[in-house]
Amino acid sequence: MSFEVNFKLKLTGLPAGIPRSTRDQMLKAAFHATGVEWHTELRPEKFTRVGARKYHYERRTKKYRATKRKRFGHDNPLEFSGVSKTSSRIRDVRASSKKSRVVTQARAFNIRPKGHKRTLAEEYTAITQGDAKQISERFAVVLGRLIRNYQKSVTRSL
Repeated sequence: MSFEVNFKLKLTGLPAGIPRSTRDQMLKAAFHATGVEWHTELRPEKFTRVGARKYHYERRTKKYRATKRKRFGHDNPLEFSGVSKTSSRIRDVRASSKKSRVVTQARAFNIRPKGHKRTLAEEYTAITQGDAKQISERFAVVLGRLIRNYQKSVTRSL
């Protein structure tokens, strides 16, 4: 079983004169870049104590943390034996001209710890306003570069 991190952005003001197929290819490339940005820059932080505070993970019980420390020698959030963290390293970004999906095959994230309101998947996929800004800036940079390159190529071919 897998789950996804989805990104959808509202677009306004694309230049006129770009064919629809070319525009869709540009948007797909920009959305792919946002998924890669999330996977490479934001995903690793999810498994740290800093990430647990930043994304407001619910506190685990003392017994659970002690068991984890004793058996595996760590107290990292969203990680018990390390299987989920390892499987989340596999980058599977699926982009279209409308959105980007980052698919993670970490089955253990589909559980809800005893007494918690959110599942581990909900904690893993949470983003902050700062993350959203970083992702949208990456999208804008990549799309801007693609549009400039397209306009240069059209100018040269005339």
